[in-house]
Amino acid sequence: MTKYKIIILLFIAATLLLTGFKVSKKTKTVVEDKWSGTVTFHEKRTGSTLARHDWWMTATITNNVGYALDSAIIENTEGDKWRCATKDTTELELGIEEDKNEYGITVPVPGCYGYSITKYGERLDGYGLTDQTAIVINRQRLGPNHDILKGNLVLTDNSPDGSRTVTTYTWDLKKSK
Repeated sequence: MTKYKIIILLFIAATLLLTGFKVSKKTKTVVEDKWSGTVTFHEKRTGSTLARHDWWMTATITNNVGYALDSAIIENTEGDKWRCATKDTTELELGIEEDKNEYGITVPVPGCYGYSITKYGERLDGYGLTDQTAIVINRQRLGPNHDILKGNLVLTDNSPDGSRTVTTYTWDLKKSK
């Protein structure tokens, strides 16, 4: 029986090596460090049936914890409107890979819940844009000062139907002393 256990362990080790599994001593997940600042997300959509579509997620962090606000204002060209805003506590998740000179940020955000108003003026409670979600910023280059993580990222998606989505991420985090 021991012979089979050794063979299985060798097989697992060989599989991990062949698939490129790598352990790096320079990879560091920041758990012990405390960070403070802001992380934001804004999505703006335009299109033939949209009068307005703005979705914001904002997190204010102090020593890795803080508050996140998820809010949106959406209106179509027929006069229907949707509004939501939810604020809750959050905790910063930050990983630094020094061997790749990169970092990633994740901030959990509550779902966005509110109400809608029909084009006839009828208010309906219980509207939800999203369930719990997150602001996720991956694979950003570390600057010369590893105690400051700051940047912005703008992504644009033009759909074949003529609609356009512009998503903007901004962050400004400083290591707390």
